[in-house]
Amino acid sequence: MPVRIQRWIELQGFTSNPFEYWEADRETTLSGYFVQAEWFDALRGDTRQPRSAVLFAPRGHGKSSHRIQIARLCGGAASDPALIVPITEYDWLPPPGTERITEQHYVRYIAFRAALALRDRLQQHPATRMRFDAVPQKLLQLHAFLHLAALRDPWRLPELALNDADRAELARWLRLPHQPAPEPHLLLETMTHSYARATQSDILDDLVDLARFAGFASIYILVDRVDEDRLTEHDTSAVLERIHPLISNLHLLEHPGIACKFFLPDHLHDAMIARRISRIDERLPVYTLSWSDNDLAELLRRRLAFYSHPVGAISGVPAVTTFQDLCEPGSDADRRLVAAARGSPRRMIITAARLIARHCARIDDARQPIGKETLDALLGQTIPALYLDSAGYLWMGGVRQHTRLPRLPRLVLEYLWQHRRRYVTRDELAATFYTRDQQPESIQRVITRLRALIEPDVKNSKHYIDFVEGLGYRLVNFEDEIA
Repeated sequence: MPVRIQRWIELQGFTSNPFEYWEADRETTLSGYFVQAEWFDALRGDTRQPRSAVLFAPRGHGKSSHRIQIARLCGGAASDPALIVPITEYDWLPPPGTERITEQHYVRYIAFRAALALRDRLQQHPATRMRFDAVPQKLLQLHAFLHLAALRDPWRLPELALNDADRAELARWLRLPHQPAPEPHLLLETMTHSYARATQSDILDDLVDLARFAGFASIYILVDRVDEDRLTEHDTSAVLERIHPLISNLHLLEHPGIACKFFLPDHLHDAMIARRISRIDERLPVYTLSWSDNDLAELLRRRLAFYSHPVGAISGVPAVTTFQDLCEPGSDADRRLVAAARGSPRRMIITAARLIARHCARIDDARQPIGKETLDALLGQTIPALYLDSAGYLWMGGVRQHTRLPRLPRLVLEYLWQHRRRYVTRDELAATFYTRDQQPESIQRVITRLRALIEPDVKNSKHYIDFVEGLGYRLVNFEDEIA
């Protein structure tokens, strides 16, 4: 009977599964095993003199973990903290084809998210709330920013509570009749309309003033996940169209008291230089994230040690510091696991999770270490296993591929995937995808294109699509499910 993974994990000396999550946003303990690159402090910057920057990295290499670590260190600093404004979702932008994305969309959204963060600060820190209550102008500005971009569900925003004296004072400041004092909703409407007509610089000036009034040294805008939805995942032009108004907005990027930190996929770098978008490397310092085998080995060691119980009550030495500690002697597990990761922390974590899952599915003794057979089965492959999900996305070695396959090769791959337990003849493929009246591209040429798309560095590779004369084509080196 298979062993439960959690039971095996406990008997190996862990407090919890060190490979349960591989998405940075779900890892609440990330700072405990974060590996800091030599340029990390420069990317993070000084909250008292903030400066915008860009970090490029392939998917699965740790962009989000760096964003989260910067937010934790800068937003949670004991002195001179930054007000953290994350931009990781983009459903608030106008849908494609409806209107052009502009700088104003971003500035309004940043104002709204900054105001939400400030409102949370007021709710969590009574002293800050008292400071705002004593200066009703600041409180009115904060509420106006909340209403400025709250086009959806505005009724969920908090009401503005003001006494008669404050209302009269604000009316004079806004040059409204102050006898009798206007109702709060009229004051708020006037302030919101004022911001709707204001310049970007005026809005940003007031945002920075509000942040500093609340006790922050600056505002950090952290931009991530620009290519991780259905509109942009396989379309570089769509990503550039989305991000161009923000990353080219020098009013924002160089505004005193504000820093924009961009965490972008590496394939955008050359495209942005070619189109001279934001003049990266000239106006914006650029950092590139890559992982050596030593870096990955250090990350693995820290992760295992963090989740491990200490040996003895006093020593504090973790029970597990290497993956080899979980395996049969002489397995060389750490080196092989790092090599299988091919420079990707996410791939390393997913592979480790698979090794444990496969091991637990095949044993009946929870004290048994991972055997050489299991390691050979998953780490002995020279190429990653292929998987096609229900949405038509291609995965290689547990990592979803960025490249979107053209229509006909994709349809052929989907058909081969549906019939992956048998060979499919050329005639069957031709009959499936062509009508009698068409002059089709030969199935053999489509297969050649498909092989090149799956493995662009290997000419006419048969690693994934085998062919036997008289039988046809069949997928090989695939996996039926992914971790």
